[in-house]
Amino acid sequence: MNWILLISLVVLLTGVFVFKNLWLGALVAIITILVYKIILNSGLAEVTTPLASGLLLYFELTLLLFGAYLFYTTLASNQHFESFTKIAAAFSSKLSAVMILCLFMGSFLEGVAGFGIPAMLMAPVLLTLGFKPLTSIVLPLAANTTAVTFGALGTPFKIGLGINAPDSTSMFTALVNILPALALPFILAFLYSKTEKKKIVWSTEWKVLLGAGLSFTIP
Repeated sequence: MNWILLISLVVLLTGVFVFKNLWLGALVAIITILVYKIILNSGLAEVTTPLASGLLLYFELTLLLFGAYLFYTTLASNQHFESFTKIAAAFSSKLSAVMILCLFMGSFLEGVAGFGIPAMLMAPVLLTLGFKPLTSIVLPLAANTTAVTFGALGTPFKIGLGINAPDSTSMFTALVNILPALALPFILAFLYSKTEKKKIVWSTEWKVLLGAGLSFTIP
């Protein structure tokens, strides 16, 4: 089976880099695997079940992405991002704006949408607030490291682990994430100081950062 996967990968990469057509490469790669399974596994039974399962997952993920796009267009069409940007720009400390946008707003978007939506939406907002491009890319991605465990309506648990209700695994995961969640504001502040070349007065900011961590962790 490994060699057929290797052939499919080569076909996919050929379609992308030689013919400049991702859909063509993906289609031929899928057909290659299907033909292999049908011929060597004597029938369609080995193909139809995983294919149907894959289509159901594809439909669910499509609904999630559609919901994220609908959420974004609804906010944008009602100028909510403009108001949000003005409010964020009014903060005296840009570090506070980073926490609200990247940690809290980004985590909310990860929960309702996932699949890179937080970084995709927060990066342009940070740019409009005057942050550097590197800051606008790195900080939303770094802030998303904890929320992604539970993101996209629990997809990592539901699809990845097959868990649809709270159990010992989900509770253990939440407990394990307590320390990273508490440390995340401090990590974001450190990255902010490096990308923006700003000095962080840790002796005065640690209370705010710890409060941000607690506000993120306790719920």
